[in-house]
Amino acid sequence: MLDHVDDETWAQVLERAGRRRWQDDTVPWSERGVEYSADVIAWGLLDDADPMVRIGNRTCDELTASFKLLTATDPLRADCTGA
Repeated sequence: MLDHVDDETWAQVLERAGRRRWQDDTVPWSERGVEYSADVIAWGLLDDADPMVRIGNRTCDELTASFKLLTATDPLRADCTGA
């Protein structure tokens, strides 16, 4: 994520996720945009919910839009159960 997401994309992800910083050691890990992005990608690739994925209270549409923004593809999961 740190090397493959351009400035425009990470700015959009920060806005969608309600995060202040993409990567900043002074911000708790769970509040960084890069961590949210990793969790969104994991969410979109996993068939089942994973307790390590912490995406907060997001709708399926929000998660799908973020996944598409980050990957330019649709998520692989069929639904948002457990999101």
